[in-house]
Amino acid sequence: MDRKSWFGVVVCMLLLVGWNFYAEYRWPNRAAKKPASTTATTSTPVTSTSATPATAGKPANGDVPSLGNTTASAKLPEPKIPANAGVEQFTTLENDLFIVHFTSFGGAIKTVELKKHVDEGDRKVTLNRYGHEAVFNLVGWDGDYTQVPYTMEKTEDAVIFSRVLPSGAVLKRTYRLAPNYQVQLDQQVSNPTTKDVVLPEYRLNVGTAAPSHVLDNAIYLFGSYCLEQGASFHKVNVTDFAASSTFGLFAREARSRISSEGGPLLWSAVKNQFFAFILSPRDSLMLKGAEFEPIKLVDFGAKTSTVPEGIRGQAVVNGFSVPAGQSVMQPFSLYAGPKTYAHLDLLPRHENLVMDSWFGFIVRPLLFGMNFLHKFIPSWGWTIIAMTILIKGLLWPLQSIANKSMKQMQALQPKMEQIRQKYKDDAQKMNIEVMQLYKDYGVNPVGGCLPMLMQMPIFIGFYVMLQSAVELRGHSFWWIHDLVQPDTVASFMVLGHNIAINPLPLLMTATQVLLMKMTPTTGDNQQAKMMQWMPVVLLFVLYNFAAALALYWTVSNLISMIQTYVNLRKPVPIMKRVPKTKALK
Repeated sequence: MDRKSWFGVVVCMLLLVGWNFYAEYRWPNRAAKKPASTTATTSTPVTSTSATPATAGKPANGDVPSLGNTTASAKLPEPKIPANAGVEQFTTLENDLFIVHFTSFGGAIKTVELKKHVDEGDRKVTLNRYGHEAVFNLVGWDGDYTQVPYTMEKTEDAVIFSRVLPSGAVLKRTYRLAPNYQVQLDQQVSNPTTKDVVLPEYRLNVGTAAPSHVLDNAIYLFGSYCLEQGASFHKVNVTDFAASSTFGLFAREARSRISSEGGPLLWSAVKNQFFAFILSPRDSLMLKGAEFEPIKLVDFGAKTSTVPEGIRGQAVVNGFSVPAGQSVMQPFSLYAGPKTYAHLDLLPRHENLVMDSWFGFIVRPLLFGMNFLHKFIPSWGWTIIAMTILIKGLLWPLQSIANKSMKQMQALQPKMEQIRQKYKDDAQKMNIEVMQLYKDYGVNPVGGCLPMLMQMPIFIGFYVMLQSAVELRGHSFWWIHDLVQPDTVASFMVLGHNIAINPLPLLMTATQVLLMKMTPTTGDNQQAKMMQWMPVVLLFVLYNFAAALALYWTVSNLISMIQTYVNLRKPVPIMKRVPKTKALK
């Protein structure tokens, strides 16, 4: 671009940024006044079928909040424990993968401790650690949003909870562990009365997803659900609840609850960067919908200056009737474990979609290859280096073609400069003459770009894989304490902000700059100067990303430098006009 074009770009950017500040100053309450644009399932408020015992924190109207209406003020209250609940009881079920902790308050799962995954320090990863509501807690049949007490019984392989509902029906919940990080719940409602019992729709708590690490970004916290029709996957990020606007336009007020839409669901889930809770019915049962809300993680600890947010999920189940003297069984399954294809592919209801890998067709073979190499290379760091060398080896011919094309373009630079000078006042004529020059000498002007573009999906796939590969979590390499965290070696305060020293992104940027200096330039000086800023932009973007990604990119740059050096030792080709029949078309 010429100076006028650059001036225009700068002016446009200043106007956009300036408009944003002006809009915030001129209309400070604009976002709050605009109606929420939230989707919701259609539903009516659920009321209790009979009187309920006195409870703490009872809603003013005595009813369960609407299961479908999603508004800015419709935040669900925190589940309370009835005042007459008595003493909370605990028990566990355990296998080689996890320990499931149960509570009698809610007759549900308090936490899930993963045996093979370590959190900060030496403690095990514990799912729902910061959730104030038990997973599978049932709300909607008692009138209040509570975790009511159950009678608890422990057998050799099961935990059984039971209680009498206000309608006189008996609710029995039997939990058993299943292979592959699964907990199965058989929920039976028996009606010993002489009248049919009609039970309204209800919620099952899916759990609370929280950051795995103090440095984790909120962009990795999601609520997810999968529609029965077409197995369509949808997600809600924890940042979607905040008020937002784009340059003062498209304002949206803060939302306290977001509901699913589109019909019956195969499953509902909450997840962070590496782990997930996935609640799904078994047999032919379907979920009516799902709801998600942000939760302040006040128990996360004094590790950050602000209280981080998590996301809580609720699965909505249709009501049903239980004839007199009969019973109804509703079976559910809960996956509580790592987000890995090896485990999720074994589940029957498209639960592997929770991986949400839009480059899955590339991520899967890359992940398979990395795990295969790790069988022979104990260190995950060296595995990444070996994987990078393997990929660069496979792409070596493509990069050689790109380097050859760039050298051909470099050989034509004197003739191109003559054309630019001759037609500097006629851009259209200049472009026609330049394209004719390429045609006369049989040079493909995009020959250096196409091979690199073909490599981009592989790079993006590697990026997606390394950012969320639970296999790398907690593994160190050289000075890197955790391959899925930044490789911070020190930090210091500057104007109240903590500045971390991450060597790998700096090394990555340095190798990128050297590689660009080695690569022959084929454009004008202004374009070359613009490209010189790209490593700096990437440094700011990737500075706090996973160290594994910076390691991969640095090694990739070093290999590219070797290849470029080898190609540069070859003489600049002598360009000759090709016969008309062989000229590039």
